[in-house]
Amino acid sequence: MLSNLNIVKYVYFKLLVYVHVNKKIIISVNMRIVFVVCVLAVVLAMTAGVPSPKHYLRLMRRPTQQPVVTPVAPGEWARREFDLLESQRLPERGDVEGFFVRLSDVVRTYVERRYQIAAPDQTTQEFLSQAAHHPDLAGEHERTLGAFLRSADMVKFAAARPASDTCAHALTAMRGFVERTAPPPSEVEP
Repeated sequence: MLSNLNIVKYVYFKLLVYVHVNKKIIISVNMRIVFVVCVLAVVLAMTAGVPSPKHYLRLMRRPTQQPVVTPVAPGEWARREFDLLESQRLPERGDVEGFFVRLSDVVRTYVERRYQIAAPDQTTQEFLSQAAHHPDLAGEHERTLGAFLRSADMVKFAAARPASDTCAHALTAMRGFVERTAPPPSEVEP
């Protein structure tokens, strides 16, 4: 019995002999030989362990597993973001504006997640007027938040450049705000 390689060699040899003897190739014979060689190449590839196109199509259609994301409580999320912001040391590197932009983004996102107020999409005045109507943000929390957001606006839009100790104070104040307003772990939804 002939192996796949021997069959390919035999067909190739017959083609060479035919071309050498007749000095011409008839197209129909040539196409049959090309077809036979291609079929033999596919058979050879399949017996050699090369995966078929069907295998690749099956792999492409296989559903990928989505990672399970556990929700993080707004207070825990804000604490992690504060730690990350502190580790970046933006004020020491001279990026006070970047520090206040990032800090105000964290605070606004925390308020949005905690109280369902669309804080990141509003101006400071719009946000503070909406926060004044929320019972949990009225009073001292509203004043603390308002003072911070107005000072952050001065840095972001009026080119005010506070000292790095002011940055540290703002971070401490916002950490305190989150600690005072975050619900106890027993109230956090799963």
